[in-house]
Amino acid sequence: MRLTDIQADGRPIAVARIGLGIATVFNAAEMSTLLTEIAGGKLAMPVHTLIPPPTVPAASAYLLLAVLAGIALTIGWRTASAAVVSTLLNVLVFLWDQQTYSSHRFLATSSWRIWSSHDPMPHGQFRGTGALFRGGHSCS
Repeated sequence: MRLTDIQADGRPIAVARIGLGIATVFNAAEMSTLLTEIAGGKLAMPVHTLIPPPTVPAASAYLLLAVLAGIALTIGWRTASAAVVSTLLNVLVFLWDQQTYSSHRFLATSSWRIWSSHDPMPHGQFRGTGALFRGGHSCS
């Protein structure tokens, strides 16, 4: 029997995914506020001089995309794609300014492989969080 043949209850994974999605939304709001303040003239601490500083429109675009990715992770829609988008946005935020570093953001960014490796609902099918309480489905 191969490890990939083992059936597992998907509910614990769903709970973790939902938690990550909610955390992504809150982190996006926190970072958008900081980036908007930096764009407005607050002391900036750029990571590298080759990376342009954040602007208000860029911070707004970041907020929109990050919140959409967080919501997609929370409800289980296109989980792999949402995880990749969230990770790329986190990397961008890390590179924009040194003040954006936080251990929880780093942990969420470094866990991207877990969430992007297996999308339990292929082809963008929607599986709401209610499936969590109806027994979820098994991951194979």
